[in-house]
Amino acid sequence: MRNPSMPSGRSLLPSIAFVALAGAALTALAASMASPSQDGAAAPPAQGSSAPAIAAPPVRSPADKADARTRPRTNRFLPDGIDWKAVVGPPPAPHSCEALADLTVVRFEQKRRSPAEVDNAWRGVALEPVIFDQPMNARFDTENAPKIHALLKSALVELRAVNSTLKREFGRQRPFDANPDITPVVPLEDGFSYPSSHAMRGLATALLLANIFPERRDALLTFGKQIGYSRVVGGVHYPSDIEAAFKLAEQGVSEILSSEAWRQAVTDASDEISQIRAIMVPIR
Repeated sequence: MRNPSMPSGRSLLPSIAFVALAGAALTALAASMASPSQDGAAAPPAQGSSAPAIAAPPVRSPADKADARTRPRTNRFLPDGIDWKAVVGPPPAPHSCEALADLTVVRFEQKRRSPAEVDNAWRGVALEPVIFDQPMNARFDTENAPKIHALLKSALVELRAVNSTLKREFGRQRPFDANPDITPVVPLEDGFSYPSSHAMRGLATALLLANIFPERRDALLTFGKQIGYSRVVGGVHYPSDIEAAFKLAEQGVSEILSSEAWRQAVTDASDEISQIRAIMVPIR
């Protein structure tokens, strides 16, 4: 696999700025919302990118079935009894001002997304911990870090099960299902929109790795959040899907890090952690 590092360029807006962007975009996009333009149709990936050109419409990917296929019989890290719906809160009510602001941001990003940002969105599609080698500044694959990869996978399986349950319970349609003028530039998925699984896993992976490698915390969190933001640019999620996913990731990882099972697993992988730290290239 090639190193799927995020290219340089304009950073996507942090979640707190989505609402402000939506307000500014409402006026600018009023005409296009009444009669949607196709100016922002699927942009091709950047020149030289590994992302394939996308026909219209993109092929749908299977919905996230982590709860059905890989849910552990007994959680290793997450405790029982957490009200996850209360953690993330509900999505905006249909036809509300908040829902309109959400959709406005998606339409705005569709019109102004750059080839580099489309390439970013593609690089986060196959979301595996190995893509975090860029913020780690070290080779980070299953060959030289098998214990860490296995630990991350075990933790993420539990969080994905929670995320999938929330998707079904809230039942929010994705932007492109509810609005025919939205043209995604990444593969479509047969699943609900809220919260975003990719955004949750991106930030959760970053937070878990930051616990193991605190010296890389800032770079890891920036990278992990970019994965979430790129799902809005890609046209497959609303901003509020991303914010809910971040809430789930933050609370879920807090619970995981508090567990004795996590602390013991990190201790067991101490030799591997030292080896990875020894090959890290200093960030300047």
